[in-house]
Amino acid sequence: MLARRAFLRYSPLQGPLQNSRRTFFSKITRSAKKLAGVELTEAEKRDDQIDKVFEQATANAPPGVKLISKLMKPLVSKFMNMAAESQQEIQHLHDSTRELISHNHGLSSALGGGELQFSPPFQQFQSNVNGRKETTLQMQVYGKSQGVVMLSARDGKITSLRVEVEGRIFDVGTKPPERIKGGRSRSRFSSKRDNVAEGFVEADFKEK
Repeated sequence: MLARRAFLRYSPLQGPLQNSRRTFFSKITRSAKKLAGVELTEAEKRDDQIDKVFEQATANAPPGVKLISKLMKPLVSKFMNMAAESQQEIQHLHDSTRELISHNHGLSSALGGGELQFSPPFQQFQSNVNGRKETTLQMQVYGKSQGVVMLSARDGKITSLRVEVEGRIFDVGTKPPERIKGGRSRSRFSSKRDNVAEGFVEADFKEK
């Protein structure tokens, strides 16, 4: 009796079977949303597409193959969702980097101005520490000239940004520019002096 309980508790099939149940209920939820005319989330759309691919691939397969495919489907779905989330995060970091560079006049000039494009990361590291996602990327940036971006981010927000252009290293401020009326943005750096500390605005005062 004890041996049987131990088997039920530690059976290697327990995890896949639990995933299979979650997949079943997820499929019911998606079907209910479709009937109600509710738009599916991006993750649900991917799961729906994966279901169709597996159903077509195993339509005439033996029962054993169909069982294995049901156990594999949650793993494939999880992998696809992780890959999509990673791609979305990289795109978000591209947009944030582009905005920060555009407000660093020295760096923008060194890159030659114009619309900036980024290569896929040639070095990427991600970790999860105490529930916080840490990301480190290195990638090429292209304007009229090109450089190498080295950035660190925490939970999708850039915490450190350095760009190398023709041997010159630019330390870029990571605070987003202040928004002002009309949808325009204002850099936190003074245009009069390059050595004004971040977060301060230079002003002239006259004595009365």
